[in-house]
Amino acid sequence: MKICICDWKSCKDKFINYTEKRLNSDIEKFELKNIFIEKCSCMWNCKSWPNIKIDNEIFNYIDPAKASKLMMERINNR
Repeated sequence: MKICICDWKSCKDKFINYTEKRLNSDIEKFELKNIFIEKCSCMWNCKSWPNIKIDNEIFNYIDPAKASKLMMERINNR
């Protein structure tokens, strides 16, 4: 699973660093494998920031808890 976290100005100013820390913490805590988190360029959804992309699907209005929940749902649905 690939998770891209928008690292442009609007998203970067709103929870993104905490979101990245939360996801990495969950990966370590639950010993998850094959999950890659990276910062990426703008997803052009700035009106609904902050944004992340999980396996090429964009999610808006992300906070750390919501990102964690989305990641775990994706893992459980595989």
